Amino acid sequence: MENQLKAVYHTYPIIMEEEKPENVKKYIQELENRPTAEQLQQAIQQETDKYKDYKKLDTTEQEAINNYSTEIKAELDKPRGIVLSSEEQKKLSTYESLKSELEQVKKDLDKSNSSKSEKEGVKELGNNNSELITRIKNLEQLITSLKQEITESKSSKRQIPLETPSDYNCLREENEQLYEILKTYKLSLSEK
Repeated sequence: MENQLKAVYHTYPIIMEEEKPENVKKYIQELENRPTAEQLQQAIQQETDKYKDYKKLDTTEQEAINNYSTEIKAELDKPRGIVLSSEEQKKLSTYESLKSELEQVKKDLDKSNSSKSEKEGVKELGNNNSELITRIKNLEQLITSLKQEITESKSSKRQIPLETPSDYNCLREENEQLYEILKTYKLSLSEK
């Protein structure tokens, strides 16, 4: 019996003395419950019958399917959204830099206002502040017009390259001058 079990069931323990009788009974039950060769052939035939209407793909068809799936995956992996041209990106970066510079100028103006109001030169501050305020308003108008240009170019989706704003260099110079005025104004306040 041991030889029969070894021949049929390869995981059966080699040495019977080390095994408990319950385990031997379990191995025998497993062998009895195993499907016969006829049952295995029937299961194989049922599986082949399921797929008999399917066409077996040759290598070129399989390769075409694989190429198509990689193309679809690449399309899905592409970033979506509005794609800006280089000119539009320049305008957007210009807008962002001007916006940050304007915020810095406003902060400096607020600081100078608070420190100047504490000191004596309130009358001079009013004159300088009005100049600064008008320059800041001009900068804000230019920034809003630039922002409108950017939104229009995004919404129109034109393929024609847009021109860069001609006022950018002038705007930048004015902004730098304004910043220098604020710096000198801040220094003059600290000296008093």
